[in-house]
Amino acid sequence: MTTGLTQDYLGALKAFLPEELRELLRGAGTQVLRCGGLGSLAGLCDREFITGISKNGALLEPFLDVCERFDSEILPSGPGTRLRAGLIAVAQRPD
Repeated sequence: MTTGLTQDYLGALKAFLPEELRELLRGAGTQVLRCGGLGSLAGLCDREFITGISKNGALLEPFLDVCERFDSEILPSGPGTRLRAGLIAVAQRPD
């Protein structure tokens, strides 16, 4: 599919469940710091809400904290944002 849509510009498309991605990273010798959906809670909010909260600094920081908790603890396998579905993984090599 990616070959037809992108003339193979992106190479092979690979899809993983969160635990599969964690295991690949661990197998490569890294410590997984975070693996899961990104932006799922904000994606459930309508544009008017996001626009309003982004203009209010007193509400924006707490909202971002709740978004981070939602994505990492409540729905870590969430769909991500409306524009970019998928997972994000953050890992580090041992010192």
